[in-house]
Amino acid sequence: MMSERCSNRNIVFGADFSTLEEMESLGAEYTYGGQRRELVSLLAEKGASYARLRLWNDPKSPEGEPYGAGNCGMDTVIRLAKRAKAANMKFLLDIHYSDFWCDPGRQLPPKAWAKMGLEELCAEAEDYTQQAIEALSTAGVAPDMVQVGNEITNGMLWPVCKLTDATPREGFDALGALLKRCTDRVRRCTGAEIMLHLERSGNEPLWREWLDEISARGVEFDAIGASYYPYWHGGMAELEHNLSQTAERYGKDIYIVETAYPFTVAPCNNSGASLCIADGAKLYDGRSVEFPLTPEGQFDFLTGLFELIARIPRGRGVFYWEPGWLPIRGASWASAAALKYIGEEDKPTGNEWANQCLFDYHGKALPALDAFWHFSGKMCQKGKFDPCGL
Repeated sequence: MMSERCSNRNIVFGADFSTLEEMESLGAEYTYGGQRRELVSLLAEKGASYARLRLWNDPKSPEGEPYGAGNCGMDTVIRLAKRAKAANMKFLLDIHYSDFWCDPGRQLPPKAWAKMGLEELCAEAEDYTQQAIEALSTAGVAPDMVQVGNEITNGMLWPVCKLTDATPREGFDALGALLKRCTDRVRRCTGAEIMLHLERSGNEPLWREWLDEISARGVEFDAIGASYYPYWHGGMAELEHNLSQTAERYGKDIYIVETAYPFTVAPCNNSGASLCIADGAKLYDGRSVEFPLTPEGQFDFLTGLFELIARIPRGRGVFYWEPGWLPIRGASWASAAALKYIGEEDKPTGNEWANQCLFDYHGKALPALDAFWHFSGKMCQKGKFDPCGL
């Protein structure tokens, strides 16, 4: 039974479906209740009120070969944002400041910026931030929130704004200068809220150091977004402790802006890649995961996150990452051209995320798609909910 506090909180349910246009071009189909459905409208019907879309500067090789994984240039983002707005969703713009994926282990500058020093990088990133917002506004899809950088606990635009591994870490002056220039430009050219996005969401000392250092350098922001994947970031107890401490210390809105959980460990032969989370998945410290890797476990994981974010002071919402990235042949996290760009040509291509969608390998909706309805009281209590009825 949900607490009164949980049931009365206005919790945002969002989704990042940045690969959707590419998926549809490859023949992806999604069904709910036996009926074929368009993904964005279905997500909105199930309670999604926010879309998160990543923006890459130039996601193709110098020869024009696409990098894949959604090919998330400005034209793609505009088209997807229009679909989100048409479904009455708000729009969170996730600027990577790169031509491809950015995460704790990879923060490559765009090809055109590769030889720039700090001052030139700051100026280029600041101007690019404004150009992106203006392009979206002109297209009628001005973002409601702007995320400056993606999973930037280790810095961004490496090596110039990379943080060291030393204790205490070094490099905050350069990173702070870059973030201040970009966030100040967001503040000047739009009324959108500003989010900073960190991973390692169970590590409270690391978050405290990072946020203290960045705040001391005058970087202003409205919200903190966390990536939370338990097999990399720990159990829910560690997550809740960190987010609670962070909310109280900094007085910012808190979002779990990326999360996902497997519904199976069975491989899919069409994906062309091994699953990144498969049988024997553990938390990062070796403990067993808290929810089984089954459709029911996925549902319980997601409803558990909603309950957790509702307990956090200033907890605002949960975004599911890539709910419709099905294992269709040709749907890959990276093309051959992308692997060459990032210097990882030895890695396989394909979709290694397929068992963490909110749809099974055939595009049929899973019980977790109804997690928001369940949480908000629009559906019956879980004991009376038949997940097989989908």
